[in-house]
Amino acid sequence: SVKAIGERLMLDSGTLTPLLKRLEGNGLILRKRGREDERQVLVDLFASTSGQQWTTKSNWLDADPCDAVNGWFGIYCDSARAHVTYIALPNNNLRGKLPETLNQLTMLKSVELTSNLLWGPIPSLQGMAALFSFDVRDNLFTGSVPSLAGLTSLAGFDVSDNKLTGPVPAAPPSLWDNASRLCPNYLNTPSPTDTAWNMATSGQPAQPWSASCSAPYPVSVSITAAPGTASPPGYLIPLGSTAT
Repeated sequence: SVKAIGERLMLDSGTLTPLLKRLEGNGLILRKRGREDERQVLVDLFASTSGQQWTTKSNWLDADPCDAVNGWFGIYCDSARAHVTYIALPNNNLRGKLPETLNQLTMLKSVELTSNLLWGPIPSLQGMAALFSFDVRDNLFTGSVPSLAGLTSLAGFDVSDNKLTGPVPAAPPSLWDNASRLCPNYLNTPSPTDTAWNMATSGQPAQPWSASCSAPYPVSVSITAAPGTASPPGYLIPLGSTAT
């Protein structure tokens, strides 16, 4: 592991990681994520989403998530049982934030986490070139839609029925027609360059992807801060909400 190499050479990760990337770029080493690394990402997911309260959690935290007989509930792996390829935990009482380590599952093809109680930002998906489908609709995610750059296999992307705000990223050309959803959310209104998202969400180039989105309403809140504390910034309040 990178940690073990660093300890052996007495180098911190900030020094070692760029060095390893240069060696890999020159074809001198090949880096692969080990099974224990992927298991740790799943352990992070369990811990950050109140796994002990899940509706079903059979075999979670046992030895091998890819075990043919006692694999972890909702986890599917490749034929060699070496890599996690599918996470399917819809409507399973996941409560909390997705771990930032999610994109370390570089062989992951499908994520299905619909109808849970997940909040906070959707973590970065960068580096997940194998990702084919990402479905987290009907949760409580906030923040912006993450960049989809480099997701060359992505065919379906559904983040509808959350509380996302801000602009939408560029749509990958790999998206299938009428296989994605961005709304309802509180995303910025479309621009003339949104034809790709129109096709991805409806299959019709003239049908706005944002038809069922609510526009955000910027509200400036003036609050006198207590001595020694900073004044809070303005807030973005969705239409229909009350600012106090």
